[in-house]
Amino acid sequence: SHSFVIDSFDPLWKSRFTKDEIDEIRGLNPHMFPPCPEDLLYYLNQYSDINTLDALISQSCKRRYDFDEAFDLKWAQFSIISALRLFQGNYFPLTDQTKADMIRRIWSFIDTAFDDVKLDIR
Repeated sequence: SHSFVIDSFDPLWKSRFTKDEIDEIRGLNPHMFPPCPEDLLYYLNQYSDINTLDALISQSCKRRYDFDEAFDLKWAQFSIISALRLFQGNYFPLTDQTKADMIRRIWSFIDTAFDDVKLDIR
């Protein structure tokens, strides 16, 4: 059994699936995401007009969030700081990084999004 996450509205899929298949995919148990919490939207919007690395780093360090009291904000801040560190360390552009390296360095924010959930996601 396999699971795939695709954007059935991406025009790329028109060359891979028939119209009937795309309609079927769109109708199969669509998952609705819960709305983003207002405090998280507010936090993320604070970065919207910032366009230098130094200013982004400064913004990311303005406040500390508690893991138990404000997990979403703590996770977002940690994810942003981790991404900014990649830019500081000249990780980009991607050249000779392995797939495993990219998963470990770039996609780790997905894994840490579940740190406050009482599930074993390993």
